[in-house]
Amino acid sequence: MIILYSGEGTNDEAVMEALKEMWCPTAKIEKTQYRGSSKRRRKQEIRKACVELSEKEASLIVFFTDSNDRDYQVVKRNESEWIPENYRPRAIYAVADRNIECWIVADNNKARKEIGIKKRQLEADPIKPVNRFFGTYRDSEKIRKIKEYVKNSDLKEWLNNSRSFKSFYNDCKRSAISLGCDTFPNIR
Repeated sequence: MIILYSGEGTNDEAVMEALKEMWCPTAKIEKTQYRGSSKRRRKQEIRKACVELSEKEASLIVFFTDSNDRDYQVVKRNESEWIPENYRPRAIYAVADRNIECWIVADNNKARKEIGIKKRQLEADPIKPVNRFFGTYRDSEKIRKIKEYVKNSDLKEWLNNSRSFKSFYNDCKRSAISLGCDTFPNIR
């Protein structure tokens, strides 16, 4: 199975890679270009990625974006409308609370112990402590470090502490069932 992925940066990519290895290890991830920040550009890139989905004969496409200071459900509902109708059954539109770093630190105990993140940073915006811990986008080891961290996190905590991750997990679970990925875990 090929999963096409369209995200916003290397932290997103590392999380997607880790989850793919945990949930459906035989799948292959193909990246499309990183997404633009303007609404118009993101709409165009979503359409391009859908065409690429067909060209690469991918089974699924995952679009990922940050909600920033908006409600993730509103962002997901509005932006998923940009996916052409005929591609929607094979698409997942994932939106993180504020940003992907909120998912990375959703296992609060692990984040406090290993990253040294404080409670108020967990509740605010954890970008700076996460990037300080894992390195900047120039760090060639950053993706590997984040992948290992995510794979060793308690995803039950992610489900309990992040409504947007729980929504993404449920979307992935439905897709895994329909695609026959029998290794997808039932996290409770």
